[in-house]
Parts: sequence; C-alpha cells; structure tokens
Amino acid sequence: MIGWTSGLGRFAGPRYQTIAEALRADIVEGRLSPGSRPPTHRDLAYRLGVTVGTVTRAYAEAERRRLIAATVGRGTFVSGEQTERPDHGAGFPYPAVEPSGADTAPIEMSRNFPTGGYEETVLAALLAELASNANFAPLLGYQPHAGANAHRAAGARWIARTGLAAPPERVVVTGGGQNGISMALAGLAAPGDVVAAEALT
Repeated sequence: MIGWTSGLGRFAGPRYQTIAEALRADIVEGRLSPGSRPPTHRDLAYRLGVTVGTVTRAYAEAERRRLIAATVGRGTFVSGEQTERPDHGAGFPYPAVEPSGADTAPIEMSRNFPTGGYEETVLAALLAELASNANFAPLLGYQPHAGANAHRAAGARWIARTGLAAPPERVVVTGGGQNGISMALAGLAAPGDVVAAEALT
C-alpha cells in the first residue's frame, strides 16, 4: 500500500475528504487489508500534488472514522473498523476543547483561523481600510527577507512595551508561527544537532 493513490477521482468534495473516502472505499471493496501501512504524509502529498497539511487532515478524518489507527512507535496502519469515534461528530473531525461557560459549542483548537462573532466584522473593516490605503500597493510585491523597515521598527516598539530592548535591526517579520519557529531553529541549530520537543509536537 506504500504507493497507494487509488480511486480519488471517484469522489467529489474537499481534497482531504476525497482521500479519506477513497481509503474507505478501497477497504470496503477489499483492495486494502487491515494491517497494511498507508503512505507517509509527505509521500502521498507528493504523489497527489497537495500539501502535507491536506494529507494530515485526511488521515485525521480517516482515523476519526476508524479506517486507520496510529500507534506511537509502530506507525499508522489500516484498521478498517468502519465506525466513527463517538467523541467526534461527523462534521467536526478534529479534537475540541469544551468551554466552561454557558456556550457549550466546542472550540476548534487544531486549525488556525479567525473565530466567529464580532471578530469577523472587525477583520472585514480592517481589510477594507488596508485596501483603500495609498501605501497598500507596495505591500503586494516581494518584501525584504527580514521585513520592511517600518514594520521592523513597529515590532521593536511593540516589544519594548514588555521591557525588552530590541532594536529594529534585530527584529524579523515572519509569515506566521511556523515560519518564525523555522527561522529560530535555523539560527540556533546546526545540521545533525538534537532538538528535543514534547510528545504533542
């Protein structure tokens, strides 16, 4: 099964769902047997021309349906149980944290996206304001690797509010948390170094 890419064209919908559905179909139709090992996330992403995140989401959906099972130290295998985990609803394929307040809807903690409520209105207004700003057009082009000077200066002022002295030339603007972590590791660790992380990471 290492090279599996079977039957994805038979299903419509988001790519992660079609991957999970193709796994289910091949298990039901006997093309995949319990105990076989699915491709790695990176290998399947390369074969399908999708992101590793899409495959990760697909495997999470397949695991929710009990089509595959991941075991620390052994890897991921086809289980083929064909039943959904009772702790996750069909439309909510990721772990959630239940809030303690009156609102009992689960809070999605596995993806990075704006929350609902007034934040959507504020974000829409902010984007409209940015688009109408005369300085917006230059932002659409390639930026300096460490970020624009004005943004680095603004970051230095923000950091200074914590009592930390950070001159603008030592501030780097990143494209999100993963980019920031990657840059920090590249600056601190050399090839072959051991990097320890907690089990969740």
